[in-house]
Amino acid sequence: MQEEDKPLAFYTAETKINTIKCTPSGELVFFGDTNGNLYTKRKNSSNYSFFQCNPDHDIDIPLNMQSINKLEIERSSESRATLLLSMDKSIEIWKLFPQPDASNQSKIVGKQDKTLAGVHECTINSLSMCQNQKNFISSDDLNVFLWDLNRDDSVFHIIDHKETVKPITEVITCAKYHPHNTHEIMWTSTNGSIRLGDLRSKVIMDKPTQVLKYESSKSWYYEELVVSISSAEFCKAHESIVARDYFTVKYWDLRNTSNPYLIADIIEDQNLSMSDLYQTQAICAEFEVKDCLNSEYSITGGYGEVFIIHRTTGEIYKQSFDTNQEILHLDTTEQGDITFAISECLYNVQLSPNLFN
Repeated sequence: MQEEDKPLAFYTAETKINTIKCTPSGELVFFGDTNGNLYTKRKNSSNYSFFQCNPDHDIDIPLNMQSINKLEIERSSESRATLLLSMDKSIEIWKLFPQPDASNQSKIVGKQDKTLAGVHECTINSLSMCQNQKNFISSDDLNVFLWDLNRDDSVFHIIDHKETVKPITEVITCAKYHPHNTHEIMWTSTNGSIRLGDLRSKVIMDKPTQVLKYESSKSWYYEELVVSISSAEFCKAHESIVARDYFTVKYWDLRNTSNPYLIADIIEDQNLSMSDLYQTQAICAEFEVKDCLNSEYSITGGYGEVFIIHRTTGEIYKQSFDTNQEILHLDTTEQGDITFAISECLYNVQLSPNLFN
C-alpha cells in the first residue's frame, strides 16, 4: 500500500458535483452539479463549457433547481457526444458538438434534444446504455425501465419491485447492462444482493435468472445500511462483477457464484463508531466503484482517499488527500486516467499499469 501527495484541483464547479462521466478515450469529460449545471471539457484544453439544465428556474428560489444525479454517454467521438442525464424523475437527452467562437477557437456547445418523463415514481438512481447504442435502462428504488432511443413511446416496465418482492424489505440501488451482451442486465439491492436477468427469455423480469448474495459471518448494528450495494459494474474484459458496499469491494465470478472470489476491505470497521456513522448519516454514503485498465483494476473512494484494487492479487493501493470528505463520484478512461470529485472540486490522477510491480 502506497500513498502520494494530493494533486491540484483542475476545476471547481458552482456547487457540489453529483456525477462524472468520461468518454472511453478520455477526449471528453462531463460532470453535473446540484444546481443542474452540466459541464464539459476537452482533453488537453483549459476551456470549459457549461449548460444550465434548469432553464426556467428562478434564481431567487434555489430550491426549485433540480440536481443532475446521473450521466450516461449514448455515443461519442473526439469532439461530439450524445448524453443521457437524469434530474429527479425525468431523463434529458443532450447533444454536444464543437462550434467556433468569436476568436475562431472551437468550443463545445450543447442543445437539449428531448425529455423523457412520466414513468418513474421515485428519483432515478442509475442509467445504463446498451452496447447496441439503441436501448438503455433506468432505475429507481422500485422500478427498472427499458427504453428505445429511436421510439419515444417505447418504454417497458421490466422490473416492478412491488410485485416481485413482497413484502418490500429492500429497494433497488442500481441497474446495469452487460458491456457486450445486449440481453444481459443486473440490478442490485439494499440487502446486498445482485440479481441477473436475461432479456431473451422475457422482457418482464418477474424472477431473476440468478441471485448473488454474500452471507457474512460478521454482524453489525444497522446491518441493512452496511450491506447495501451502492455501485456495481460488469467487468469489461473478464466474466466478473465488481460491487461496492459501505466497507468493502467484492468481486464475483459469473462462472462460480457461490461466493465472491475477492473481498477487499476499504473502510476499516474496527475503529468506527456505528452509532456516530448513523447519527451523521455517513453510513448512507453511496461510494461508486469502476472497472478499469482492461479489468485488471477497480477504483473506488473513501474518506479523503482513492483506492485502487488489483483484481487478481487483492492488493490495494491507496492515495490519501488532505481532507476527510467523502469521495463518492469518479470515472476512468481506457488509458487509466482517473477523474474524481471532492465536494465541488474535480481532480485527475493517472493510474500506471505497473502500479503494483
